[in-house]
Amino acid sequence: MIGLAVRNSLGNKVRRKWLPLNVWVISGLWIGFICLFLFYHGSPEALNLFAKRVGRVCYGLLPLTFFLSLKPSPLPNTYYINLLFLHKWVSRSVVLLAGIHGVCYLTYFVQAGKFHKTFKLLNFLGVVALTGFIVIGVTSLRPVRKRAYRFFYGIHYPLSILCLALGAIHARPGVLMLLTWCVFILVGQIFYRVFTSQRVYLSIEHISSGLLCITLPRPVLPDYFDIGSHIRLSPGSLWHPKSWISPTHPYTIASLPSDEDIKLLIRRGKLFDSGSEQFTLSGPFSSKTSQTIFKEAARHKNVAVFAGGTGLSFAAPIVRQLLSEGSTVKLVWIIRDRSDYPALQSLGLTDVKDVSVYITGRTSKSNYKELDDIDFVLDDEEEEGYEIDDLMLDEEDELQALHHGRPDFSLITEGFFNGPPEANWVVSCGPPSLVNDVQKWAHQTKKSSVQFIGEKYAL
Repeated sequence: MIGLAVRNSLGNKVRRKWLPLNVWVISGLWIGFICLFLFYHGSPEALNLFAKRVGRVCYGLLPLTFFLSLKPSPLPNTYYINLLFLHKWVSRSVVLLAGIHGVCYLTYFVQAGKFHKTFKLLNFLGVVALTGFIVIGVTSLRPVRKRAYRFFYGIHYPLSILCLALGAIHARPGVLMLLTWCVFILVGQIFYRVFTSQRVYLSIEHISSGLLCITLPRPVLPDYFDIGSHIRLSPGSLWHPKSWISPTHPYTIASLPSDEDIKLLIRRGKLFDSGSEQFTLSGPFSSKTSQTIFKEAARHKNVAVFAGGTGLSFAAPIVRQLLSEGSTVKLVWIIRDRSDYPALQSLGLTDVKDVSVYITGRTSKSNYKELDDIDFVLDDEEEEGYEIDDLMLDEEDELQALHHGRPDFSLITEGFFNGPPEANWVVSCGPPSLVNDVQKWAHQTKKSSVQFIGEKYAL
């Protein structure tokens, strides 16, 4: 793990003179843990006491783990997506502590000549729970999660509940209070999902062979929702048991609250090729990024928006709202296929004067390889391969400038920004590689004379 952390840090295209602090901290903790067992010569009873304490701490973190996964977060002014990072690391801590607990007890049994006790019922249930924790930990790693997201999600909750139950039986003395909190959180999440979700029927427009525009009736959402919010969709009904172990898919709302219908811009995938006409909708869930943008709306003057792929779904309502408030807006949309171009019309952006579309093409050397693969945070459907369509555009559709290749951010915005830094904003939404590149450029522009904010579409 130390090697992976160092490799990932050094593997960044931007060379770093020093490794990030968190890498050193994690590496130091692991080295210290290894040294602890290399030089440990305590009595078996001391190891037994240490193992018990680690096990209690491990189970004690479970309520927090479940709490951080709640959608939406019950904490005031807190977006559940911002807590996923904490949920991930607290969960990894649980897996680590469970592993330490198991290794320590195994060592204790061997040293004390009591290895046969491992197979006693209550102890063996702990071994099964540890195995479950390890499976959760391995499948939640990014490489595994990206390649088999459905499998990860399908076993994530069932194994979590199984480990919760087995751990409660295994623990001595009991952990009734901690178990009660966990059950309360899980039951609360179930009730919230049941009573706030609704069945909807979708209208699907095929923009290109790989891009879809989904239309939902306006009444499915409240009269007002925050611009840039997202909803979560799952096929079928909640009354079907499979719906509880199938992933829900988050999609950004590409419409304004005042629009007559609700539109989503997504990449074609198995969810909408399943033949299901009925979907379960939950949400909307607000976005911290858009909230920050409009919180500072009074100071906006010049806003450059860079969107990649389906990141246009986040950009579209923001651009339209900023224009209605009198801001000067420049929209740059980066796509890999020319056939995706009509999405501008589907999302009501044909009247926006300052729009540039950059077509990188599948054979270009663009770094934005994720443009065809990502719809939104946690959405990791396997995509069907498709060829580039030959789309002839009418002259009326050529209102936006078409370019080929990667955009030069400095050239595009030359002469666009003026006035104090608080009046100039750069917004980027789409794959992490694009958002990171725009952020780096924005911070270097005239010694950070612009404000930057980004929304990453990533797993």
